[in-house]
Order: sequence, then C-alpha cells, then structure tokens
Amino acid sequence: MIHPMIIHLPLGLMFIVPVILYLLWVKNKENANEPLIKNGIWQILASVVTIMLIGSIAAMISGEADEEIVEKLISESIIEGHEDMAKIFTISVFILTALSLSLAFLKDNLRKLTIKILLLFSVIVIALGGLTGKKGGELVYQHKAANAFGNAGNLQIETNTQNTNKEEIKSKENKKKDHDDDDDEDDD
Repeated sequence: MIHPMIIHLPLGLMFIVPVILYLLWVKNKENANEPLIKNGIWQILASVVTIMLIGSIAAMISGEADEEIVEKLISESIIEGHEDMAKIFTISVFILTALSLSLAFLKDNLRKLTIKILLLFSVIVIALGGLTGKKGGELVYQHKAANAFGNAGNLQIETNTQNTNKEEIKSKENKKKDHDDDDDEDDD
C-alpha cells in the first residue's frame, strides 16, 4: 500500500511547473543569448520534471501492485478507469519532461515558442493529474478500496475514540449532576 504515499509527489510537483516555466520565459526574454543549460531556472525545471516523471512511473508500478489486492473487493473495470487515466497522465509527464530537457538545445526563436507551448501543456498536465486523482479518490472513498488492505487499525482507533467520547460525556453528566445536587442542597 505504498501507492498513496508515492502519488502525491508528482501531483504536488505538477503545480510548480507552470510557475517555473513562467519564470524561465521571463528570464529568457531578458537574456535570450545566454546558454540555457547555465540558467538556474532551467536547471530547477529539469530537476522538477525529472523527479515528477520518476514519481509518476513509481506510482504506476506501485498502483499495479496494489491493484492485485483491490481487485478482490472492487471490479476490475472500475479500477481500469483510474489506471487508464494514470497512463495518460504519465505519458503527458514524459512529454513535458522531454520537451523541457530539449529546451537547452533549441535556438532562441524555437526556444521561446517551446516555452510557451510548455506553459500551456503544463496546465493540461495539471488537468490530467486532477482527473487521475479524482478517479483514485473515487476508488478509495466511493468504492472503499482501502478496505481491501484491512481496517483493523482503523477499527481500533475508532473504538478508542468512541470510548473516549463516552467517558467525556459521562464525566460532564456527573459534573452537571453534582452541580444540580449542590443547588438542591442550597434550596433546603
């Protein structure tokens, strides 16, 4: 059940990419002749999209492993909707990464155009990531996929919480009763 931990990395990074691309676009306008590979913003972009791609691939691999367990509880067709979106998202992240890395080797005019295309494409990647996350959320919250991994720990926490709440209610009732008894004695 490592998939839920891994997937948050690429989904979080996807929101940073358009900001980095915008900064790169501004910096490229100011220093069009500077080799991009020496540009710190491009280096950050290259690192972020590469980590995002590695995270997406790791999430797909871990999702495949988790799928075997979840299929015992949920029909394969429901899981495949999420899996198909994950594939599309990962392919789009691959394209984003390849184009981002290629910026270092493009001439000025083509680089400017590619940065603008990447800015637009990064927003599409966010939408695809959101749709993939929505499908994953539906698996967990509507179809109760997490139950495939057992919920003994959740039941224990739930039971402890319920017991604590019952104790708090009894304590408040006893205090109120003691207070009411004191008031009755004062009336005598």
